[in-house]
Amino acid sequence: MLGGLLKGIIGKYCEDVNERGIYVKKITAIILARNEEEHIVDCIKSIQCADEILVIDDGSTDKTVALAEECGAKVIPHALNGDWSQQRRFGISQASGDWILFIDSDERISPELKWFY
Repeated sequence: MLGGLLKGIIGKYCEDVNERGIYVKKITAIILARNEEEHIVDCIKSIQCADEILVIDDGSTDKTVALAEECGAKVIPHALNGDWSQQRRFGISQASGDWILFIDSDERISPELKWFY
């Protein structure tokens, strides 16, 4: 009964429940990248708990795009044009999640954070 009550109350704010019974919103992870073939695979593997993974690519000339796509990320080409804030806003405009996680390609999320998703 309590679970149903909580679902009714929290359900207004959170549409989904993960396998641990924790109410969560959809998360889009966004990586702004250019020539990050050395890091992109491990980064994407660390954020597989996200509902959507976007790589906003600033004209990579290495294997970044191919590697990201092989890992299941959606790669969207978009020139940085020296404006980091604009690139972030563009990424947000492409996201379908309720929450956005920006992560650099040389970063990884912790196992503790993965537990929640």
